[in-house]
Amino acid sequence: MLVEWVREEAGRAGCTLRVASEVQREIAYNSRSFVKALEIKVSDDASDNDHLPITVKTPVFVDSPANPFEPKYAVSYAWDDASKAIVDDLCADAEQRGLRILRDTTHVGLGESIAKFMQRLSSGQRVFVILSEKYLRSPYCMEELFQVWFKCSSEGDAFRDRIRVFRLPDAKIGTPLERGHCALYWKNEYEALHAFVLKHADLLGQADFQRYKRMQDFAHKVSDILATISDTLMPKDFEEFKARGFEA
Repeated sequence: MLVEWVREEAGRAGCTLRVASEVQREIAYNSRSFVKALEIKVSDDASDNDHLPITVKTPVFVDSPANPFEPKYAVSYAWDDASKAIVDDLCADAEQRGLRILRDTTHVGLGESIAKFMQRLSSGQRVFVILSEKYLRSPYCMEELFQVWFKCSSEGDAFRDRIRVFRLPDAKIGTPLERGHCALYWKNEYEALHAFVLKHADLLGQADFQRYKRMQDFAHKVSDILATISDTLMPKDFEEFKARGFEA
């Protein structure tokens, strides 16, 4: 591997090579960031070719290039309500356009990680959101929405540009009171988990503790997220939603 090769070359040159944290990282397209692990500079004016000075830089984290094999579009929706039929129609329309949409039933299989799929979904260049009452109460759906918001740096215009929302009649977010009720629901969910953590923190594994911390952030942000969606002009019908959704 690259790290071992660099270490051997450094040893031949009489240098001690230390890689930050000794962490070896691979560049992967399905990761949303990659590490430029090493940059090696050899001075041109080195007086002793047997002891060439080597500089190893700290790993630099940068945004990864888009995976050409990953669909540009993704869809976030709740199961078992009218949303599924809408998503079926949306995906069929995309296929007619020669496009693919990342969705759970086609891009995550039995035995695969739901959390990793949610990360892929929230990294889509365009994320369709089918908003329903069930969506607003679903921890998985709202986690996806929160991840999109977070990856847009919690900035309203970037968030609007990235998502396309089709709101079902039962998704009540049009007024401060309606959004407040939704925020209150998640506040209560967080406080119930928080009370448990205070007494039994040792019973939570690392993954569940991270979810607990994200729920705390989300409970404070849900009103802002829904207010941004409510402040966005919605399509008048599903046909307009599809047409606008596939715009550049």
